[in-house]
Amino acid sequence: MSQYIKIGTTANLDELLKNPIALLDIWAPWCGWCLKISPVIDQVAEEMKEKVTVVKINYDQNPDIEKRFEFMTIPALFFIKNGKVVKHTGTILKEEILQTLNNMMKD
Repeated sequence: MSQYIKIGTTANLDELLKNPIALLDIWAPWCGWCLKISPVIDQVAEEMKEKVTVVKINYDQNPDIEKRFEFMTIPALFFIKNGKVVKHTGTILKEEILQTLNNMMKD
């Protein structure tokens, strides 16, 4: 895991998402798609380290997260700007993640 990834919990999530631009990855260790996209999220964290906070939260350890973000499948990626979700998706290509984050910085 990248050194630029923050590990989220329901207790510390608000603090971690204070950065104006954040990417939240909700995952579980039994989820094949979660494990497949994990290295991509790590690469994004490395490339965007100065501009974006990247947070991973383990669904199994934090099941209450579903109530807050209202998702039905994982991985669940949330693009957050100034504390508000601007986009929610599942597994997408690295280029799409970077494009979305770069567009968020322009607005």
